[in-house]
Amino acid sequence: MNDGKHCPVCGKDIGIWPVLTAALPSRVRCPHCKARLAYENSGRLVLTLGLLLLALAIVAFVGVGKLYSAMRWEYHLALAGLVLVVWMPIELVLTFYLRSRGVLKKVD
Repeated sequence: MNDGKHCPVCGKDIGIWPVLTAALPSRVRCPHCKARLAYENSGRLVLTLGLLLLALAIVAFVGVGKLYSAMRWEYHLALAGLVLVVWMPIELVLTFYLRSRGVLKKVD
């Protein structure tokens, strides 16, 4: 099967977790055969996500900076928590998008 759900090497469904935890769409590993996989044509998607993350970070820095001083531990905790809470749904939507519309290929 040549889709975004099944490993092109062993043919098994790779599941959601390997895609969700991959640093980039080109660094997915099959949990069954351990093959290194990549989603084809994901460069623009990565660029768009990078810009979105940058915008999110700027908004978070400004927003949390109005509540706490950068010298306090609460500032860093609130900043990390805010980015995590906002980023995880984006990452989950991206995972489902890649699995439904992407094409996995084996990376040599």
